[in-house]
Amino acid sequence: SMAAPFTHAFLRWANAKRGGKSWVQKNVHAFVPVAGPFNGAVNALSALMGGVAFAYTPPGQAGATKFTCPLCDPPMAEPVSEEHFVIKVVDGFGAVLKELLMDWLLTDITRLLREFPSLYWMSPGVDDSIPNRSYVTLQHGPWAQPEEIKASGLPSLFRRLLMHDEAERMKYALSVGSTEDPGVPTHCIYSHNVRTFSHLTFPAGGVFADIGASVEIGDGDGTVHSDSLSVCERWKSTVKVYKLPGVHHGFEVIIGQVHDVIVGVAKGDDAALDAWTSPAFVDLDVPRLSSLSYPLARRGRAF
Repeated sequence: SMAAPFTHAFLRWANAKRGGKSWVQKNVHAFVPVAGPFNGAVNALSALMGGVAFAYTPPGQAGATKFTCPLCDPPMAEPVSEEHFVIKVVDGFGAVLKELLMDWLLTDITRLLREFPSLYWMSPGVDDSIPNRSYVTLQHGPWAQPEEIKASGLPSLFRRLLMHDEAERMKYALSVGSTEDPGVPTHCIYSHNVRTFSHLTFPAGGVFADIGASVEIGDGDGTVHSDSLSVCERWKSTVKVYKLPGVHHGFEVIIGQVHDVIVGVAKGDDAALDAWTSPAFVDLDVPRLSSLSYPLARRGRAF
């Protein structure tokens, strides 16, 4: 996951500083990113903009955030009723404890997250292949034109919110891109067909985690949207792309077909790599006794 853009940054540095391409060609056999967010994740941006509770509210759960998924088949489930949700979650908690817990979640953890430099780098960056792609829409009212915010406009958006430290972190993160061709043989592994945050909408004059916010769900691996995962497909140095259906972000590492690719690259087994085909969801090689196999099966066919 995050190791993919970090390794990409190292390869760019090595190409420029460490003896140039000759050093890389001599010392790097291949690059095998797994679930690499090469242009960040809208999910990370949602935590910075709306806070931890906003970012980790799943579609279908009651709350102020509205979720839409134009391409979902079957359609997204209706939200759980507010009354049922509250009873289920806070039953047994006293009112004071509940209030303290929510304050801690919404304030302290959000403040902590916004101090992580990596979260800014893991937010969407400028991608010249899709220059008009916006990630945030600001609604200025029923009669005003909505305002589309591209990645390049995120530092200015933070400044408008008087979040000056966050603006500087985002500005620096945008200066370190990870969408260029790394210049080494690349075998790219990622998942698709899992519901994933792909676009955020907020009321321009309100609190971003409050009523009026909405999230558009699109294709991805449950954490990283597909536009970011598929960046590696356009690199000239990419030898092959290996796509897994319905595997949630982070669970790729337990899949036998992923192990086959890594072993094949390490051994230089071109025949095995050429013969690799994307499995159906039911044919994924998942350890039966693994504690991770249940959440994989539960989340797999979500999009």
